Amino acid sequence: GGGGSGEGGGTDAEKEEEGEAASGAAGGEEESLSGDAPTDDADSSNADLGIPGIPAASAPASTPAPPKPASPPPPWLDVTTATQFMVFDSVMDLHEGVAKAELLGFCDPCPGETKFFRVRYRFRGKLHEVTVGEADALGIPNRSHEMPVGLQTPEEPPPP
Repeated sequence: GGGGSGEGGGTDAEKEEEGEAASGAAGGEEESLSGDAPTDDADSSNADLGIPGIPAASAPASTPAPPKPASPPPPWLDVTTATQFMVFDSVMDLHEGVAKAELLGFCDPCPGETKFFRVRYRFRGKLHEVTVGEADALGIPNRSHEMPVGLQTPEEPPPP
């Protein structure tokens, strides 16, 4: 048809009847890119939604149910890697008064609660374990940390 803008075929009047925007195409006017296009009924309902440019039909019908809360994290934190970085020449010394939660790689998994630092390590083939308070000193290795013979486990081979 004559006077059409090309792509959809048909005249400008036909496009307006179909609900498509044909702003400024009639009479050779340039199309406005400033957003000053005339509004129709669907656009005016967008003001109620507060979402300009999105038809009301595409708005969600209801708010989705919130996801089920995940189970809370355990009241402990694995700090194996961070602890390994504190060992120099097979020795680790933590001074009294230093909060473990302030050490690099640590955090406070239970704010406001009493915390302990448990370390299980192997020294000269023997399994050792020690538990100290949040601000207690710790020196490793220490013979007093050696676990009883009945609790000793075979040494695991190093990973390949």
